[in-house]
Amino acid sequence: MTIILVTVGTTQFDALVKAVVSREFLDVIAGESSWEPPIRLIVQHGSSAVPGLDAHHPAVFQHETFESFQYETVEVLLKPYINNLVSWIDRAELVVTHAGAGTLLEALRSQKHPRIMAVPNSDLMDDHQRELAEILYEENYVMIGEIA
Repeated sequence: MTIILVTVGTTQFDALVKAVVSREFLDVIAGESSWEPPIRLIVQHGSSAVPGLDAHHPAVFQHETFESFQYETVEVLLKPYINNLVSWIDRAELVVTHAGAGTLLEALRSQKHPRIMAVPNSDLMDDHQRELAEILYEENYVMIGEIA
């Protein structure tokens, strides 16, 4: 099983949430041959709106209840906030995060050493997330993602 964790923390980052539940993003994930099926995309969306949320159904995974939907080989699990985020980071192959300092540090500390993609939320305080993400990128700790 492959777990991809997307987290926006406690803030709102509608653009990231919309991007990761888009057909284009899900096509890329479904087509990635190096990931072991089944693929679970876990999206911790905070206060962000989730497109089409009314079409989802409840699902229980690892003792947490999520809203979910299936897209080809990808099961998408959605939740505003996740209990014990660190345990989910420790299960993930890839962590896509809003580039908040706390989440980045937790991902970097993980014993599993997931790949980390920092996606700065440029709407927050002087674009400080971009500055942190760029420093970590220069030291080869993270990849930087952008919302097109």
